[in-house]
Amino acid sequence: MSSTKQDSPDRVDRKKPGRIRAEKSVPGAPDWVRISISADPEAHEAAGAFLFDLGCEGIVEEGREVYGYLPWNRSREDLSIELNALTARLNKFFPSQSPASAALSPVAEENWAENWREFFKPERVSAGLIVYPAWIPVPAQETGHVILMDPGPAFGTGKHPTTRLCLREIERLSTELGAASFLDVGTGSAILAVYAANLGFKPVIGIDIDIEALDWAEQNIALNGLDRQIVLSEAPIQAIKGRYRVVVANIILGEILKILPHLIAKTDDGGRIVISGILGDQIAEVESQLSPGAARSLIVHTEDEWACLTVEIEHGGRRQ
Repeated sequence: MSSTKQDSPDRVDRKKPGRIRAEKSVPGAPDWVRISISADPEAHEAAGAFLFDLGCEGIVEEGREVYGYLPWNRSREDLSIELNALTARLNKFFPSQSPASAALSPVAEENWAENWREFFKPERVSAGLIVYPAWIPVPAQETGHVILMDPGPAFGTGKHPTTRLCLREIERLSTELGAASFLDVGTGSAILAVYAANLGFKPVIGIDIDIEALDWAEQNIALNGLDRQIVLSEAPIQAIKGRYRVVVANIILGEILKILPHLIAKTDDGGRIVISGILGDQIAEVESQLSPGAARSLIVHTEDEWACLTVEIEHGGRRQ
């Protein structure tokens, strides 16, 4: 935000929007670096893609912040140049009263696991569901569904609004559709597939083209004792055979638009597609890509600026 206070030129330059802030170093040579980008939610998709391109295994979104971790195998100057260029682009394409900024923070190897574990806490998703990190004991008095998750250095314990929106919608659909078939596209940590199996959906299939994500998914499925109830595959959606009563895709907008025809094709007549990973103001863009004869009804749920869209599919029918 603007200020009426007059700063000296060098002070203005150090505070210039988009300049990277070097945080205090830990003693000794750092093993990892935490890269944090602060920006409006509309810019998070671009910021996250940048972090993945840099080599981050996973990212976390928390409020305005998107961050990830990298091995410290390059110079601070090189990272600063790349981040300054990124924040300049973000501020150009996503102008805001609170401009994008970035920060580097060295992290010691021995603190790596603890840094992630401190971030993830038990998450109450609904009256009937709570998600526990695998390393926290579940109290005996917990009732309803309990899911155990160990996402590793990645996203997937039910903390993000899009994950919670999808979990609640899966819960709602379980009462409406009963033991229906379920396809989780871009399964990631497998949290959605795990809850679907717990609710009685069957068969439950989780697909992801990221092999490392599937490794974490397999571990989380085992943690919840669902090895025989969930099938994982690295096949792309167009290679999946058959149709499913419920198809869920909690992924970024660009990927949703790219695979939307396949999502429709893999959904049963009268089945549901649950789409999230999108902002409320992106719903119209998704709806505009739906075939007029395919979408029979639309249900939208929102949390903060995020949205979850449920579409009922009618192959060859007309919208009513």
